[in-house]
Amino acid sequence: PSYVRSAVEGVANDVSELEARLEKVVKLCSGMLETGRQYCANSKSFVSGVRELSQHSSDDSMLSESLERFSDGLNKMIESHKELLENTQDSCKLHLQTLIKEYRSSTRLN
Repeated sequence: PSYVRSAVEGVANDVSELEARLEKVVKLCSGMLETGRQYCANSKSFVSGVRELSQHSSDDSMLSESLERFSDGLNKMIESHKELLENTQDSCKLHLQTLIKEYRSSTRLN
């Protein structure tokens, strides 16, 4: 009957809309993570430059030591950012999978 077809079409439309929105979220998340990785890579290059400057300034111990401490602090920050990116990626993946499973379960029950 037509009410069954209408219900099936409604669920199919809901699924299509959800898929489109999930795809958008996944793309946004991927873009965010890639930008974060680029930031970390560029920051590592900056730290290398600071370390080179520190070695070049070895005649001035105060300047050299300050630059070394600065680059050490930046390295710690970059490592924290990398860890945050990894955790964000894992968390997004887990939550999206859970969302999909819950949605599939709820559409089967209705």
